[in-house]
Amino acid sequence: MRPVSKKRAALNHLVKPIREEYAYEYPKCEVFCCSSDGVDIHEIARGQFRRKALSEPAAWLHLCRSCHDQMGWFNVTKQLALKKMSGSGYDRRAVNLIRNPKTPDAITEAEVDAEVKWFQDEPMKALTICQ
Repeated sequence: MRPVSKKRAALNHLVKPIREEYAYEYPKCEVFCCSSDGVDIHEIARGQFRRKALSEPAAWLHLCRSCHDQMGWFNVTKQLALKKMSGSGYDRRAVNLIRNPKTPDAITEAEVDAEVKWFQDEPMKALTICQ
């Protein structure tokens, strides 16, 4: 069995240059309390939406392996908060549109800001990966 389908392999090949450019531009892990080198690009919009997220930098976080391994525990709003805190092309609306073109404000700015505040107020409780 193939690790990825031919269709996915073709898409990965197509988006590889822009993903490599993003990794070059943001070489460190984008989790605010981590200083490791980034090794994986994580797509914030997962599951059935991942295909669209593969080519959208607003839906990416460049992460070290440890942070990437634990990112699945965070919901999309928390991941958007990390993206906003990283300063690397945050665009909540673009991620919402990837997830559902009919609901560009499914996750609001107020919700993301509340998660940013939570990360700032309780960074070690929020991210055990930073310990």
